[in-house]
Amino acid sequence: MRKVMRIAWWTVRIVLILVVVVVVFNQFDTGEFKSEFTKDDLPPVSFDTNNGYYLMMTLAEPRETDIMSEAVVMKYRKLFDPQFDNKKYLVEWDAEEYKKPFQKDLEYIRSVLRKTIKEGNNWIDGFTNLEFDWNRAVLNGRKEIREVETRFNVYLERYQRLIDSEVYEDFSPLCPVFVTPHLLSWIQVGRLYMVVNMLEALEGDWDKGVRNLLAHLDFTKRSIRGSRLVINNLVGKAMARNTLNALVSLMNREECPKEIYRTILDGMPPASMEDFGTRKSYIFEYLAFTPTEGWVDLLYKDLNGFNRFVVGLFFQENRTRKSIYDYASGLLRLEQTPPYRWDSQQEKRYEGGPRDRGTFWWLQNPAGKIAAKESLYGLRGIPIVVKAYQAKILYDLTRISAELHLEYDPHKPVMETLKKLETYKTPDPAAGKPYAWHEQKQRLYGFGTDRDDDDGEMDYGNPLDSDFAIPVILYVK
Repeated sequence: MRKVMRIAWWTVRIVLILVVVVVVFNQFDTGEFKSEFTKDDLPPVSFDTNNGYYLMMTLAEPRETDIMSEAVVMKYRKLFDPQFDNKKYLVEWDAEEYKKPFQKDLEYIRSVLRKTIKEGNNWIDGFTNLEFDWNRAVLNGRKEIREVETRFNVYLERYQRLIDSEVYEDFSPLCPVFVTPHLLSWIQVGRLYMVVNMLEALEGDWDKGVRNLLAHLDFTKRSIRGSRLVINNLVGKAMARNTLNALVSLMNREECPKEIYRTILDGMPPASMEDFGTRKSYIFEYLAFTPTEGWVDLLYKDLNGFNRFVVGLFFQENRTRKSIYDYASGLLRLEQTPPYRWDSQQEKRYEGGPRDRGTFWWLQNPAGKIAAKESLYGLRGIPIVVKAYQAKILYDLTRISAELHLEYDPHKPVMETLKKLETYKTPDPAAGKPYAWHEQKQRLYGFGTDRDDDDGEMDYGNPLDSDFAIPVILYVK
């Protein structure tokens, strides 16, 4: 018995010694480091009510709510505007309560769309599968689409106001607690808006339907440029891709009027990688984890005083910031470097996300690593970069498709016509060479960020090993 007690006592002593060693070890933070990012890299934001970000935040408010009333506007402004006690309101913010009022409407909209716009596996194929006939699916589901449009018109009206807003600036505060809009409301109401306007075009009002889709595309570009949060930026890109798919589908409809191709071409001016990039979001998410007054209180708002003290023993501010900075600045350099110039080792570093969570990750700065996961540092970085190139390439291909439809001559090879188009002169930014045409599949495509020619095959689920393509069905007009 004494021997057992002695072993137990020594075990406890060894454990305590190890705990003390780990605690002491975590008191030695890294030194100050030089960052190329400063607050001057983030343009000032407007808190005036003409900023469409209020409309994004209030999109999912109950249908009877006057979303631009002073009371509603101030509810959100106090969360974000630094002239108010942001810390107090952010601590009190309940994301689940915010989302709850829209939940039943969200489920209904989503379920009806899934039931009515269905071909292949499910209606989402229309946003991802190049073989999917989205036009026929929308026409087959017209009755249900019109029913949902009527029933949830208040959300579509709000969404139209959002699209029409001249200013759209994500005004998320520089702190480690991120308050996001109801992103599923954006996705579902946005997709409803798209199919409603596709239906407008397919039922005969081509000009109205297409111009609304072009306005939506322009808004998605502004939402990408105006986003501070990475997740907002990524949803903007997803909505841009969806809208481009809708425009491509309409252009491939045999009865599409020829003047509509001109409308689309004129409504899609040349774009740069900056229009679809992530620079502002990389910088913001690093700066948001730069300690300021009340920063730690916000980070650990769900912990009581004692637990916060214990966690603080294993938190190193500089090391946490440096980890996020290294990751963000590395992703930025990768995004600003054309993929055909990527270094394979640099690219591989970001395929699986941060590599500091091995078996003994908890030995150094465990609380900081857990906190950093709330930023882009917790994400697989390479898909974020790839999605920027994907959106830019699909935008270019849609412009080329519009001009090709206009200039198509059935007596000449398509490639001969392509080479004469102004839009075709813009090379594939990922591969550094002209876009390709697949005659048998009738697809226009770029080689993707892997720079391999996959014969025009596109896999939305695996963009790291995929061409970026659109179908182009040509008819004699």
